[in-house]
Amino acid sequence: MYGRKPSLPGVFSENLLEVDKIRHSAQHLGLCLILVGCVAQKEEHYYNSAFLIGADGQIKGQYDKIHLVPFGEFLPVRPLLGWSIILSSFDDFTSGMYTRFSRLARIKKRFGALICFEDTLGYLRRNFTKAGAEFFCQYD
Repeated sequence: MYGRKPSLPGVFSENLLEVDKIRHSAQHLGLCLILVGCVAQKEEHYYNSAFLIGADGQIKGQYDKIHLVPFGEFLPVRPLLGWSIILSSFDDFTSGMYTRFSRLARIKKRFGALICFEDTLGYLRRNFTKAGAEFFCQYD
């Protein structure tokens, strides 16, 4: 993987204008793949995610971050905060699962994405490798 790693503000499914720009860029430039970071929402759960967009502009895969940052992506003491949590607009992210991206286009290898400091956690790399990842893309 090479080049800038774009990140979108807000929730991916609500950011249609920016998503369409990225899809159009992938098609217009003939890029093999674009990996973009954004918040994903599934029902009432939010995920810190990386989306893989192919040269045809279609979403080819999604990785939801597994190892969340305490106090940055979730509040570990939420039950102890009681009524004061009402004052916070902070919603916890939900942890994802191991996702490897399949062999696509000119890239003939399967790969995993690591978000933020996940690349420092050896067990994540080992488990991705066991799941079939042949290389990694670090996403900040």
